Amino acid sequence: MLKGDGGTRLVGCPRRSLCGFRRAGVLILVLLLPLMGCGAFFNAHVLGINRRHSADEFNRATIESFLSQHQCGKAWDIIWPSVRVGEPEATALLGAYMDKGVLRPPARVDNADQNRRSSLMLQFKAYGHGLPENDARLRERLSSSEVQQPQGSQLEMCLRKANKSLEAAYSCSNEAEALGVIDGFMKFYMDSEDASDRSRVAQCGGS
Repeated sequence: MLKGDGGTRLVGCPRRSLCGFRRAGVLILVLLLPLMGCGAFFNAHVLGINRRHSADEFNRATIESFLSQHQCGKAWDIIWPSVRVGEPEATALLGAYMDKGVLRPPARVDNADQNRRSSLMLQFKAYGHGLPENDARLRERLSSSEVQQPQGSQLEMCLRKANKSLEAAYSCSNEAEALGVIDGFMKFYMDSEDASDRSRVAQCGGS
């Protein structure tokens, strides 16, 4: 403490106005700390909801029950929320349904070529996530006449060299998009959301 004509002052505060700023800064920090903690809690809570969504809402048996009843709009309503947040099993399953012609997304009901490219894209997106049936089917399709050659075989070799590396598989997916073999996921996402906004519904194969 220092004493002078102006009264008592804190050490390091040569002027009262400066001291006031420091006190105000400390007060603001004290007030903000709880809010910062709440923000961290909120972010963790949202992430928790996203994780639970996949486990709670994505139910393959329910989806296939709707498909067997030709209620493909309801099947889409269950599987799409999990696909849109990148859940690998749901993504691979939708890719398989589209590959087999079982389910046509609302934005792809009238375009077989887009359906083919989008189903390949979904299989690429799920590649390397411990889903051997998806991975084997994607490599098989890339090696077949379904995909323009030699681009397809080059991509199949790219995936083999990836050797379960997600980063390397992602690079192969980017190459496939650049070659026009697949659609980009963002385009598929935007088209699907737009179709939903326009109240278009997914259809069953052959309907």
